Amino acid sequence: MYLLRHEPSPRYTWFIMEQQNDVRVEREQRAAEIIARLKACVPKVLAEYPVEIAYVYGSVARATPLPSSDVDIALVLTESPLPYERLMLELDIQAALEDSCSLSNFDVRAINQAPLMVQGPIVQEGRLLYERDKDRRVAFEVLTRKKYFDYLPTAERMQRAFLNHIRRKGLSSGQSEDRDVHLEQHADLPE
Repeated sequence: MYLLRHEPSPRYTWFIMEQQNDVRVEREQRAAEIIARLKACVPKVLAEYPVEIAYVYGSVARATPLPSSDVDIALVLTESPLPYERLMLELDIQAALEDSCSLSNFDVRAINQAPLMVQGPIVQEGRLLYERDKDRRVAFEVLTRKKYFDYLPTAERMQRAFLNHIRRKGLSSGQSEDRDVHLEQHADLPE
């Protein structure tokens, strides 16, 4: 049996390309509107909190937000509070931003103690919304970029090695026999 390869007509291809272009333009406009709102309200809100720098990142910064997308905000705090205090501060700032910016679905995160592989892309691709002190922001960005780009080749090698291991051995390799014994011993328990 022969399979016939059917090429789409030029008219159909043009239609699809136009549709994709319309979606891209719509997303870019949505992102521009959100960023304009954020730039107008974020500085007023964050001036009341111990925040040194704020970025919008994710789909809004990449100009690809959907109507259901959240608005990702990364904060560099002036100090590093305990985890519970940090969470309460993030939630408080999130509520204040939702009220002041007339936007919903914020996701506010302090990144002071976040892993370098989180901080680096935010500094690299995020859009600056707020800085308390320009010199401190520049120092933070320069140091973060330096560390990120120094570590990036190592992180990429580690990721490739991990994925190659998964390809060769699967996800269950490396689990201890103790786990299997434990599961066999408790196989009669209801789920």
